[in-house]
Amino acid sequence: MIWIILSSISVITIIIILWPMINNNFESNEELLAINFYNKQLEDLQKDIDSNLISKNEAEDIRIEINRRLLKSSNSANAIKTENRPQALLWSSITIALGIPFLTLIIYMNLGSPEFNISNEKETNIPLDDHPEEKNIKNLILTLSNRLELNPNDIEGWFLLARTYREINDIKNSLEVYRNAISFNPNTIPLLSEYGEALVVANNGIINQETQSFFYDILRKDINNPRARFYIGLSFSQNDDPKKAIAIWRDLTKDAPPSAPWLDIVRQEMSRVAVEEGVIPMSITPAHPLASNSQNNNEVEKFTEDTIPQSDEDNYLPDVSSIADNFSNDNLKMIQEMVGGLQARLEFGEEDYEGWLQLGRSYIVLKNNTKAINAFENAARLMPMEIFPLIQIANLLIKGLGPNDEVPNQLEEINAKILDINNQNPDGLFIAGLIAEKKGDYDLALIHWNNLLKSLPKNDTAIASVKKRISLIKRE
Repeated sequence: MIWIILSSISVITIIIILWPMINNNFESNEELLAINFYNKQLEDLQKDIDSNLISKNEAEDIRIEINRRLLKSSNSANAIKTENRPQALLWSSITIALGIPFLTLIIYMNLGSPEFNISNEKETNIPLDDHPEEKNIKNLILTLSNRLELNPNDIEGWFLLARTYREINDIKNSLEVYRNAISFNPNTIPLLSEYGEALVVANNGIINQETQSFFYDILRKDINNPRARFYIGLSFSQNDDPKKAIAIWRDLTKDAPPSAPWLDIVRQEMSRVAVEEGVIPMSITPAHPLASNSQNNNEVEKFTEDTIPQSDEDNYLPDVSSIADNFSNDNLKMIQEMVGGLQARLEFGEEDYEGWLQLGRSYIVLKNNTKAINAFENAARLMPMEIFPLIQIANLLIKGLGPNDEVPNQLEEINAKILDINNQNPDGLFIAGLIAEKKGDYDLALIHWNNLLKSLPKNDTAIASVKKRISLIKRE
């Protein structure tokens, strides 16, 4: 809008300046007066001759001079008429009036505007390869490749090249580099363990039998290798053996230095599996993957109903019979008192968000989903914009559904809140797909799960599970 106003002001100003030139009679006033003056002089001279006031010879000399000046003035006037033709001057004026502002606008838009560029398309469409960062990565890859051709035993160079490919998500070339590196350095444990991890990434986070065997081979060379121990544990988790996975991870963490960069990752994964499977990690005996004749974590002391601590809801002593096979009588009493004491404090004392979450997790382990849902609802009440307690409620509601059960309204309401807070939340999208599938709306389920795949990182372990569900729907 501002350009239209400024251009209009410019045009009006130029027209005002040029208007006298356009509107004049294209004759010089000075030359016209001179012609009239000389003609009048000729008339007066003739009167003087007729009145014998001047001799004919003198009059003739004067007439010649006046005619000479008259001719000069006439020529000047004609020249002015020729040079200042109305049509030519009109078009010249219009050209100046419109051309100057337009030319000014083009120059500014091309050179001065940060938001517009009318320069040559070849100059503006810079190829991606010319991006400085992309160019630096390509140069680094080329430099490392040349370096390794000259010195294939340069282990540092192999590491850098393989990691560079992983950084740009080129897993195929990364694996190839690892294989080449191993062929020259077959006993370098860090190289082997990184290659094993790359195999997991290439398989969308799934650890197959071949990869698991590869990690076992690493442990036979380096019994304490943390990466191999973690992924072997993860393989048991993926193959429905959560207790063995937790046993391996507990063994990994018990002697780990507090500053170990991978410690939090192992603990988070162990916590996730424990909550999902209803297992208390402390009830599992740590075991190394290579340990032979290790204790069977399923073989624990059995108790009769008479020895199991009795529940007393009025006195905040929850039912612990669901975990009786995993603990001694004394431990069961301790767990019962801890969970009941936490609930009593939250209900009658100062309640807090983390406390309700802890109580919810405790009731999940005790397999009391109703009380777990109640605890997570209280956590969501205290912090309504937090997604975690809502996801826990949704998961518990889903676990309670039978094959022919209808989707409860509470589940739909909870998941709607999750997606209202974050419409790209992976758990919310997955649950939305489950709800749609349960209700027979397969097209909507596919929409939610395809959106989920777009939002997940490329190496997320959930990708394979989601793709499997999508393929099953498409078959139907």
